[in-house]
Amino acid sequence: MKLQALSHTSRDSNVRDFGVTLVITVATDRRGRDQRGKLIRSSSSPIDEAVRAEDVRGLALLRRSCHHFGFKLEALREGLPFTGFGSKVLEPLRFLESAVQSGAVPGEDLVVFTDAYDTFFAASDGEIRAKLKQHFPPHSVVFSAERWCWPEENKSLEHLFPPSKTPYRFLNSGGYVGRAQDVVEVLRAAGTHPEEDDQGSLQRLFLRQEASYGGPNPLARARIMLDYHCHIFQPHAGQDLHDDKEALESIGPGGRWCNRVTGSVPCLFHANGGLLMKKNAMRIVETMPWWRETSFSYNNVQKGGEIKLDSCGYDTARCATCHQVPRSHLNEALLRCSRCKRAYYCSEICQRADWATHRTACR
Repeated sequence: MKLQALSHTSRDSNVRDFGVTLVITVATDRRGRDQRGKLIRSSSSPIDEAVRAEDVRGLALLRRSCHHFGFKLEALREGLPFTGFGSKVLEPLRFLESAVQSGAVPGEDLVVFTDAYDTFFAASDGEIRAKLKQHFPPHSVVFSAERWCWPEENKSLEHLFPPSKTPYRFLNSGGYVGRAQDVVEVLRAAGTHPEEDDQGSLQRLFLRQEASYGGPNPLARARIMLDYHCHIFQPHAGQDLHDDKEALESIGPGGRWCNRVTGSVPCLFHANGGLLMKKNAMRIVETMPWWRETSFSYNNVQKGGEIKLDSCGYDTARCATCHQVPRSHLNEALLRCSRCKRAYYCSEICQRADWATHRTACR
């Protein structure tokens, strides 16, 4: 079910509450390209293929969580060549400007942006909307806040960021939410070019807003706010599930986790920060109610067909990692998990890429 723009009139006022119309992500193919989108290898290496396989599987998890909670996911530039981190600002801006102007997305409706390959939802539209109203002023574009200041070139600006009452102090561009017209204003003001780091440009815009860096604040109505308490966004960089003092703690059935530092129950998880953080995130994924749903299917734009997953979350017809090669073409003896006999792979590359997550779910 696709989530339409939800709205209702409060019994206590005439103010309308608008729901999340859609979730936006940029799902480009990073094989053979550097962080600026420049082609550095004409043919993909085994490492490139492993990265791509992991990307495909990560996007499948995001799609699966969106399907469960009723969010419509718009995957921009899916499968097209990566053109640099600046595309994470430029592509959503281009899409939203057109959608708002045409009326396809009402300017007052909420939109969520999230990274494509390492994020997933744990809550519905209603909870996100309620937390925005409770914790942030009108016209806020709320960005995820993380423990580390990144990219490297912005570390010299670290001291300019406002203090935070929690360890989460620095803007992370891998997740944000706001009304469509406010998001357009923020992305337009960022002035990002294709080869520029999206997080770096948005951090500098935030510091200009806070009057601690550069020229005047270019924002007229919208205001960038950081989710210091992880009410909505939970980044994993610097987060250790094995540290009793700083761990995320499961709070019972239903896949909800509490941040012990802030006391919040996040809605959207982002496994940034390297392989260890992705492994930690998979422990959380396995508690989600959508993890073992058998009814899940999604339309794969590149292949133009339906992909159906079994009760363990694996493709029933194709390679479990890249979803490219039909199972009938796979060598069962060599490229099938010998323990669960559910996961099939088209190559050793896909098998190795999937092992880090599969071994925790294998049964």
